Amino acid sequence: MNPVRFRILEALARRIPAQPEPVRRVLQARFEARVAQYAADTDADHAGSVFKPRTSARQPASPLGALAQLLRDARPAADIAGGDELTSARRFREAWDAQRALEKLDLALAQRPAQAGPLNSHALVLQSLELMRAASPRYLRQFVLHVETLQWLAEADELPGAQRAARKSAAAGGTAAKSGRTRQRK
Repeated sequence: MNPVRFRILEALARRIPAQPEPVRRVLQARFEARVAQYAADTDADHAGSVFKPRTSARQPASPLGALAQLLRDARPAADIAGGDELTSARRFREAWDAQRALEKLDLALAQRPAQAGPLNSHALVLQSLELMRAASPRYLRQFVLHVETLQWLAEADELPGAQRAARKSAAAGGTAAKSGRTRQRK
């Protein structure tokens, strides 16, 4: 399946009703042609495979409905059960990550060497992080998250076998276990 092409089809379907009649006819024709091409490409991709989409007893009335039904039938059950993250939870997580990244940077800046030379690696890294914060706080947050992940992986690799197995099982438990480890470190 091609998620980009599907999103284009969704956007085109949303635009059609808001347009004047002559434009609506042109967009509807374009939409139907793209849906037919998408369905043909999807059928061609899965013709020789073991994958056989389930068919429903009732056929949808519109091409978009047919496409949506085809995608629902082809989607694994795990994708449907997962669902999307709540918007408020996502915003809270992003704000929390941003605040935590800024606190970590402030802590690191407070530990800056007093008389560091121009080629002192610690001072250069801190200067780079300050410039990153000034240019793009969002990029700084992503960077800090990547560094924390790499640090966690390095620590997990250094653990003895029994502790490594315990850490892996805790990591498989999800983000709740990770947040618990983060609180324990502090």
